[in-house]
Amino acid sequence: MRFKAKVNDYLNEAADASATTRLQEGLHCVFFGAKQKRKDLTNIMSDPDLLEAAYKTYCSVDAPFGELYTFGEKQPTWVTSITEAANVLFASGWLKGKYTYHRNDAYMNAIYAQFNALKKYEDVKMGNDKWNPGDVWASKGNVPIPEVDSLAEYNAWVAEMLHSGKLIAISLKKIKGSGTVKLEGDPAVDVGKRKFMGVKKPKNIYPTGVMLLADKNAAINFRSFRVSKEADVTGEVLKAGTGARHGKVPAERKKEMIKKYNIPQMTKAKIAKSSDEDLQNYVLELWMDVGYVFSEADIAKYIKQRSKKISNRTGYWQSVIHALEIGAFMMSHKSVANTIMDYWYKGASSTTADSSQFIKVY
Repeated sequence: MRFKAKVNDYLNEAADASATTRLQEGLHCVFFGAKQKRKDLTNIMSDPDLLEAAYKTYCSVDAPFGELYTFGEKQPTWVTSITEAANVLFASGWLKGKYTYHRNDAYMNAIYAQFNALKKYEDVKMGNDKWNPGDVWASKGNVPIPEVDSLAEYNAWVAEMLHSGKLIAISLKKIKGSGTVKLEGDPAVDVGKRKFMGVKKPKNIYPTGVMLLADKNAAINFRSFRVSKEADVTGEVLKAGTGARHGKVPAERKKEMIKKYNIPQMTKAKIAKSSDEDLQNYVLELWMDVGYVFSEADIAKYIKQRSKKISNRTGYWQSVIHALEIGAFMMSHKSVANTIMDYWYKGASSTTADSSQFIKVY
């Protein structure tokens, strides 16, 4: 019964997050529509009639207007973020005229259904959000979805529609401060090679993971995001100066590189059988392999701090050790580190060869 209760709690949390996302993205559509009616969105929440008119005229979303407006009233930080998103999007030049904004409606679902049919036919292992993470799609008039024979043709169509301003996939992130609009999705466009620049020095000698630096403004944070479930490490792209995360490295991409280059990963069984002292010393050895050496005083200080925060012993040690083993391997195999970093980074950012183009507002 206790396990069932935990499962129900997890499902409820996931449902709550999904419901919140639905409202956030739906309200983006309303504000984008309002921007087509009124250029200045200052204090736009005080004009519910205009917002409702924008909803009815320019939005095709899976939430009623009343729910979206109530969400805005209760979430002023999201209103600030969405207002900035609308301002920078319309100033970017990508939108050419007036659009209908789709969020999880029949048209948007049909776009992804076409992708899923093609990926099944070509045996491509990729989720919808890695093919195109567009949270909303903006269509100019009636844009028919073509019947094509390959994913490459479909991606070419998505790119053509985006650049012509007829159909635009928009990925949305919460904005803190000034927003940015960037073209993503095609490795040949505004992406470039990501190089491995080292491992960031930790604030705590016994962290839950490590930061692999891609350049001065970006990194992949490798750690377990569910230590208590003993889930293995996942890579997540972080960028300096933004409050948003920028995608997770697909599990199959992480495993592919680990297998291809024989990157060590201590087994969960060995972790469970090893003493805390042995695991602590192994972590220190890995940090030395990375290039960082710590004093005896710091070692004693930080293991004491960490030991008070370990909720699941195996899960914690697996997180820090697997992440550090990746970092240590990258530091000692510079000849392939750039290739691995670029492969992981582009997978997390949905910029693989099988991905399609979109614009990101963040």
